[in-house]
Amino acid sequence: MISTYAFTLLATIAVEITIAAGLTIKSRPNDILLVVLCANMVTHPITNSLIYGPCFNIGFWPVEALVVLFEFAIYRLIAGLTVQRAAVLASVTNAITIALSFILL
Repeated sequence: MISTYAFTLLATIAVEITIAAGLTIKSRPNDILLVVLCANMVTHPITNSLIYGPCFNIGFWPVEALVVLFEFAIYRLIAGLTVQRAAVLASVTNAITIALSFILL
């Protein structure tokens, strides 16, 4: 049986890579997809710890705002996307996964 955390991690990666593939057709799609995968492998466990961990419990919305900013920086600085493309990619992917989290969990 797959744990809830593993399910949410895999679902987040699948959804965000799918969205990124649709949004970044002209911008080195294979590179972008790898960066999206790596960004989620970093941000997802940290997000989970900050929201649900016994030490932090910062709250959902402040943590998600930080995730969008962090992923924006990754897409801009590492993937080399323009400011606008990085902002759209970080915002849209996270908005959709946030909406899905409310529906599925």
